[in-house]
Amino acid sequence: MKSRVFATIVAIFIYCSLFVPKLEAQSYRSNLEIAPTDVYQAVFDYIEKRDYEKIRAALSYVSPVLDTIKNKFGVDLKPEIETALNEKDTPSLITSMRKLTFYDLKDILNAIVNEGKFQTVDKLQAWIKMAYLDYLFLSPAIVAEKKGFAADQEIKRIFKKAHGVLSGDSPYTQEEKGVDPKLFAEYATQIEAMVLQLFPEFKSKAAGKKSMEP
Repeated sequence: MKSRVFATIVAIFIYCSLFVPKLEAQSYRSNLEIAPTDVYQAVFDYIEKRDYEKIRAALSYVSPVLDTIKNKFGVDLKPEIETALNEKDTPSLITSMRKLTFYDLKDILNAIVNEGKFQTVDKLQAWIKMAYLDYLFLSPAIVAEKKGFAADQEIKRIFKKAHGVLSGDSPYTQEEKGVDPKLFAEYATQIEAMVLQLFPEFKSKAAGKKSMEP
């Protein structure tokens, strides 16, 4: 009897170790006081006004996002943001903020790929919309600074296709409805690769350690 109880406890522990972290991995977002994209928009607005104190205050609301990026991808953006703020280095600050929106986008796409089977379709579609909002912070620079209008349109087209992949009632079991997790992972990888091609300064050796595989 004791051996059965022990075996049951072990089984529960293994289940929790394997699945609960995946279920909770994005829960920190729901605990944020302000949506990250709202913070990013405010920061870019404050950058235009050179209001560095308000930038610092606004960024405190996305500290959990910065910590997550560091933990997941080995990319610590806090020191470079702090240096840019202290030196009032606007170009470096803009680069760091763009990098932040990219890694936030990457984190969301990874979450969809790796946690999708534990989530509802509504939640997954909300996540892909958040990722797209992150991309929209990069889009103007791609068009204006990188002369990449065609690339920008292609990335937006891939986002639309990725959103369509998440349209079934059950994202990872309703194969007959055209939902394909591997196809979504392909789209996610294409988006990341295209952005990194346009912004090679975002690349990090540590950032490649998390692959997008379902």
